[in-house]
Amino acid sequence: MPESDPTLLDGLSKRLEGEEAGFRRMRQRYGTLGAVSIVVLFALGLGWWNWEEIKKRPGAGWIVTLVQSVSHSPAGESEADKKLAQATAAYMADQNDTARAAYGEALRLYKQVDDRLGQADVQSGLGHLESQLGRNDAARAAYGEALTLYKQVDDRLGQANVQRGLGDLESQLGRNDAARAAYGEALTLYK
Repeated sequence: MPESDPTLLDGLSKRLEGEEAGFRRMRQRYGTLGAVSIVVLFALGLGWWNWEEIKKRPGAGWIVTLVQSVSHSPAGESEADKKLAQATAAYMADQNDTARAAYGEALRLYKQVDDRLGQADVQSGLGHLESQLGRNDAARAAYGEALTLYKQVDDRLGQANVQRGLGDLESQLGRNDAARAAYGEALTLYK
């Protein structure tokens, strides 16, 4: 895996200083899960895949605080939402066993209240986790469940993100035709 660009990280760290208030606004608007997802996507999109490197960055202290305190979600969020947020944070921190256990608990809680969107979000997260660990059959199964559930609740963005995950998985396996088909589906759904 390539190393993170220290120059890029230094510049971004300076820009991130004081952004904790911005995160609080995101959390109020999108809830803990949405805000954690935005931060995870932000960090991954910038190449911050190395959790130890993230923890060293002075401007990223609020991200570390977020990951460490994600279990203290505001009132009004369900226990399932809290578990899903914990799973996402654990996944981001490469704490795979913790992430898998939290995903399992979130899935159980979402099923109890028949929350199909929550179940889909969990299955999508499990798909990413299993794909990252090279458990391709488990990843494909989780993505398949997520896709079915997202279709049931007519969540096009969720469907598109799952198709993109499937495309990434197939591409890693050298199955270019399957990857191209999944990416094409994702592109259509993103429009």
